[in-house]
Amino acid sequence: MNSALETPNRIESLLKMKSIGETVTLAALCSMVCAVPLAMVPFPILYPVGIYEYSLWPKVFVLHSCIALGIVGWMLHTNWGTDARFARTPLTAPLACFVGLAIVASLNTSHNIDTLFELFNLAAMACLYLLVSNAFPISRLRAILWANALAGLLVALIGILQYQNIAFLDIPSNGQPSATFGYRNFAAMYLICALPLSALMFLMSRRLPDLIVSSLSTSLMGVFLVYTRTRGAWLGLAVGTCVVAIVALHINKPRSSSFQLSRLVLGAIWSAGAFAAYICLGIPLFWTLIAAVPGWIIISESLCRTAEADQRFNFWVYLFLSAITGGVGGGLFVWGRIAWRQFNGKTKGIALASVGIFLALSILPERFSDKGLQRFDEKKADVMSAVASAFKEQGDRGRWTMWTNTLDLIADNPVLGVGAGGWKRAYPPYDRRAMIRSDSMPRRPHNDYLWIASEYGLPALAAYIWLLIAAFRILYKSAHSKYDRWTIISPFLAISLIATLVHAGFSFPKERPQAAMFPYLIFGLVALFGPSNRRGFSLSITGSVILVALLASVAVAGEFSRRWISFDRYYLGALVSEDDSDWKTVASRVHNAERSGVLRPHLLVVKGRAKEKERDYTSAEKAYRGAMALAPNSWHAHNGLGVVLKRQGRYDEAKAHYEAALSIYPGSRVVWNNLGALFKSMGDRERGTSDALGKALSLYRKAEVEYRRVLGQYPDDAGAYNNLGNLYKARSQPDSAAVFYELALEYDPDLPQAHNNLADLYRKAGDLEKAISHYRTAAKLIPTESRIFWGLAQTLEASGKVTAALQAYEKAIVLRKDFAQAHFSLGNLLYDLGRFEKALHHFQQFVELWQGERRFTDYANKLIKAGKEKIER
Repeated sequence: MNSALETPNRIESLLKMKSIGETVTLAALCSMVCAVPLAMVPFPILYPVGIYEYSLWPKVFVLHSCIALGIVGWMLHTNWGTDARFARTPLTAPLACFVGLAIVASLNTSHNIDTLFELFNLAAMACLYLLVSNAFPISRLRAILWANALAGLLVALIGILQYQNIAFLDIPSNGQPSATFGYRNFAAMYLICALPLSALMFLMSRRLPDLIVSSLSTSLMGVFLVYTRTRGAWLGLAVGTCVVAIVALHINKPRSSSFQLSRLVLGAIWSAGAFAAYICLGIPLFWTLIAAVPGWIIISESLCRTAEADQRFNFWVYLFLSAITGGVGGGLFVWGRIAWRQFNGKTKGIALASVGIFLALSILPERFSDKGLQRFDEKKADVMSAVASAFKEQGDRGRWTMWTNTLDLIADNPVLGVGAGGWKRAYPPYDRRAMIRSDSMPRRPHNDYLWIASEYGLPALAAYIWLLIAAFRILYKSAHSKYDRWTIISPFLAISLIATLVHAGFSFPKERPQAAMFPYLIFGLVALFGPSNRRGFSLSITGSVILVALLASVAVAGEFSRRWISFDRYYLGALVSEDDSDWKTVASRVHNAERSGVLRPHLLVVKGRAKEKERDYTSAEKAYRGAMALAPNSWHAHNGLGVVLKRQGRYDEAKAHYEAALSIYPGSRVVWNNLGALFKSMGDRERGTSDALGKALSLYRKAEVEYRRVLGQYPDDAGAYNNLGNLYKARSQPDSAAVFYELALEYDPDLPQAHNNLADLYRKAGDLEKAISHYRTAAKLIPTESRIFWGLAQTLEASGKVTAALQAYEKAIVLRKDFAQAHFSLGNLLYDLGRFEKALHHFQQFVELWQGERRFTDYANKLIKAGKEKIER
């Protein structure tokens, strides 16, 4: 029987064969080796802090830099491209079609910078494929495996220590354990790509250091993968292992075997049908498992007889392992027996120790205190709970609805899509309250195939599938050859590739560089080592042009990623300053970020808020309109523009933008509250005119409807209660207003607006001590709001606390130098105290700033004149 595994001696001899370039100069070798294998070490480990997406753009920049370095080595090796030879491979045509269709689809783009980055990043991945398939020496494959094993071992150690709350807890993360990837799912993307290659290194190794490193790397990466609780990654690795095991057993079946592929497919369909009924019809899980047993028996028997034709004991072991793991354990059992016969005593001992480490560590519960934004919930408390959660209600976490909505988007743009990088801008109108939240907007559909179809079009998706089919055909042919070196290499590359492709149906590995590079690296290795790559062709001068073009495209991609890093550094700073209400710093950091280009339209929303707080409504409006020009479906921009237009008295325009925001995000309580406040302001304006009381009351009722709508869905919304209090205060119902202000503080004791509004009521009611208390609380919560200090100063003055009142007035003016009312109030107090010179200064400031009724300026001018006379006397 010809097994799927070859002896280490045979593998070692095969790896000494050369690729198209039989000899490699030292400079070229150093460049190419650094570009591909050694780049895999810093690549997954890098995590600079102080950047908004610290786990993405620095890694992208490193990858682009390494690809560029590899192309330089290629140029050195081929006399600057004049001696370049290019492989004849079935993968080049579909890859070229895929890239070309992506470029054509970008004619529909709405944001040129996003599109250019996506296209040049895709070009960099294509360059990685061309570099590996045409210039990487086959004898250096072991360097790739070594680099992969070392990087994977280090990443796994970091993740395991985080999980056990021992070390590396300060590495920033939105969901531990994540090692250096920022989120555990991102770590899982890397692990399912790297783990099969580490296992391949173990099977190829003979020396003790190689065996120890590769075995530890494989087992610990497996432990870390279990710790991530990432169901899509588990499924991907399981499917990859099962499919490759089935194909390999089919290829290497013994002559006496009764293996039949049709029986295997029948068993798989039977089992899948049982679980489909569970998901679609709600059949109890117990009866689902009972219904799936016949399918598992058929699968197990067909495979078991291939591996152990006459040993019934092994059949029952296989059946048990298949039943409890859905076939994965059975496949590993058979492959383990095959591999076991190839190992010597030393290798067997290390393998058993690695399995023991994996089993011992995998069952340990987490001990870390997860401070990330997305913590383990009860659905993922342990491994079995995580597996079972996939079949429970809401187990898809809204993905199914988002996929359905994305299909509608694709149906409206089937040929050219919406352009590279355009999904996040085109999707919101299709969301229908599925995934848009007050603090987040979906950026990708959590399905790479739908992502490709929606942005590049269905023809591009067909080209991508063509590329995958071509790659798997080469892998199958290589593994099918009884004497080819790929009988061991191809299965593990296939497992890595299948795992990523399956996970891509539930996540977005094409975005994350730690996962995106592996398929193109594998495509390159397939083209380099596969049987189709027997001849190459030279292009002479044209070869130089091609290599220069490749280097230029990767260099541009690297420049884009560098600009993203610079932008994200200031963007993060602007967001932090916004949370601290430090609007001057926000404006400064926004300005610095804009030097790299407006790479995120939300930057202009932040800028608009800063200008709005500074009462520069013209600049704020310009910023919000700029954000909408780049992201027409940004509900944040529409809402912010509505606020600015309301402040300018342009109520009808403000209403239109609030309604536009609600059409994008119908469930936004922020917009509902703002729309209610707009109706209240419109009612206040109508109440100030003659014969319009009925219209004012009608607008007040509309405002109350919006506030009640918020409370109907969010009963604990303190802002809505505060707004209702404002409404009742406008209706001259102070007692009812006080009730709602108190309710607001009951749900949010730190709501400064409610404290300030309640203080206003107490001041007008004559309860000055309570008013002072609430004003002081509001001032502590928002120490930058001048109107709070103005109200506090008026109350302190009324209670006879003159010194404290003077300090509060001065604080209000320091915070807002153009605060006309504060200048007027402080001038009055100083005038009464006989400090005429200072009083006259503030009255003059008031006259220059005041835009309201003339009687106030007349009064101020009268006091200015009287004060001058008193100063002269």
